[in-house]
Amino acid sequence: MTKGRAKPATIRDVARVSGVSVGTVSRSLNAPDSVRSATLAKVRAAIEELGFQPDSRAQNMRRRSTLTVGFVVDDIANPLHATTFKAADAELREHGFSLYLVNTSGRAREEADAIDMMQHGRADGLIMTINSERDPTTLKRLAALRIPSVLLDREISLDVDAVLTDHAVGMTQATEHLIDLGHRRIALITGGPDIRPGRERVRGFLEAFRKRGLPVPQDLLRANNLSADYGFR
Repeated sequence: MTKGRAKPATIRDVARVSGVSVGTVSRSLNAPDSVRSATLAKVRAAIEELGFQPDSRAQNMRRRSTLTVGFVVDDIANPLHATTFKAADAELREHGFSLYLVNTSGRAREEADAIDMMQHGRADGLIMTINSERDPTTLKRLAALRIPSVLLDREISLDVDAVLTDHAVGMTQATEHLIDLGHRRIALITGGPDIRPGRERVRGFLEAFRKRGLPVPQDLLRANNLSADYGFR
């Protein structure tokens, strides 16, 4: 019986076989002059033994060799950010990168400062969620950004990559489920129109009532803020 192809070696495998850290393997690949010759020899021997091939995506990001990616969030207490950070950190570590967390507390000035900090030597890339898609200070900094960047669930007027959630479909399905259970006085508490999640959730909510031919309970629609405190109040 033919065996399946072996899983490609990772930078962690090289670190394990050579007996050094993932960071040392990364420096051996990207800045060999900074690594002791004996250590470099061990790493290269492990690479040869394992047939390790560096990931081209990681190589492209290493042009400045900080081996750090910024993770900038508007509210560190948001459980979604913690989950996203954990997943991103695990993936980046496989390629020898570290994740650098910055919490802006939803303040535009701090968002701009964080972008500047990442731009000027602190990071090779940026993962970010912003508090407003319309703030001119934040948009100006993003427009000047010259490192790879990804926005989390935000749509702006600039050509920036983004990972988006289909809030409208999810909200329509959730609202239709409640309607099908016989409920009509359904409240929606969500973010305001200056961020995509707020806009899309309201759109999905309204679509559910439209599809069912029912009046929308406008007095129960609260689309102003995504914070837990606002939701509690």
